[in-house]
Amino acid sequence: MRKLLILASLALIGVACHKSDDDNNNNNNKKTPDPWEEKTLLPTKYIIERSKDDISEMVYTIEDGFIKEAREFKTYRSKRKEVKHLIIKPLKGKKLPARIDIDKDGIAQGVVEFSFNDQDQVTEIRKSRIGKHPMSITFGYKDGKLSEFSPSIVYKLTYPDAHTVVATGASGHDRKTYTFSPEGNLIKKVIDKLNDEGVVFLRETFQYEYDLQKKNPKRDLQIQLVTLANTPLDDYLFYELYEATNSKNLVVKQTKLTQVPKDPKNPSLGLTTGTPYLTEYKNEANNPQGYATKITKVMFGYDSSIEKYEY
Repeated sequence: MRKLLILASLALIGVACHKSDDDNNNNNNKKTPDPWEEKTLLPTKYIIERSKDDISEMVYTIEDGFIKEAREFKTYRSKRKEVKHLIIKPLKGKKLPARIDIDKDGIAQGVVEFSFNDQDQVTEIRKSRIGKHPMSITFGYKDGKLSEFSPSIVYKLTYPDAHTVVATGASGHDRKTYTFSPEGNLIKKVIDKLNDEGVVFLRETFQYEYDLQKKNPKRDLQIQLVTLANTPLDDYLFYELYEATNSKNLVVKQTKLTQVPKDPKNPSLGLTTGTPYLTEYKNEANNPQGYATKITKVMFGYDSSIEKYEY
């Protein structure tokens, strides 16, 4: 199954998108800003280089802190061409998108609409494309926290402690456990597939390390929503709620471990130890505010893709 390649989660929904419980106990009565109110440095250009002849660019037009339009360019075999134009209409009185119209060469391709509650939390993302059935992702909240979300299946969310979120599929066959650091970075994700008896038959564990001195521009909710609007419609089925690439700081190391039962006929023996798979990132943040300017993905000891940001 394909996953969202650029944006796999709205990191500011759910854990990050509710007021901190500490606010109610703050002795000096100072309001701690909610994460969607955090002032991040918006990039004017985002570039992905897969090779010298395979380059994607997103060029943002920003006005008073709001991304009003975005243009996507592709470079293939040294030829650069605009492939998409996103026109963004703001939510009244907010620096958030309410609607994004997507066209190519002046011809309408699709529309993405966002709904929010009175706390500025996303309640629905609906994308329609000419000639295709529309897709939507919905989000439900309880006491300010995300309680459920529905891409292709419905997930119910619980919060065992202040740094953990558990998303359980309605069928009981899917469970995802997310663990966050005090800084708000996703440090561990465990994806379990369970059989009808509730026994895990496949487990994928991702662990992440960060450079806390370098900031991630993808943390910004506008960037995440605009990127999701630009995501292929079919990939909405595989929407992932939280991803490390949208955390507050920059990932330097990702370890992936896949485990299966030692003996499928005897689940009491537990899971195999698995072999860890390592991905590293070389990060540069050459601006006064410490935001990423270049991220190089390293796999098997070799540079893979390169992301660049201009501000």
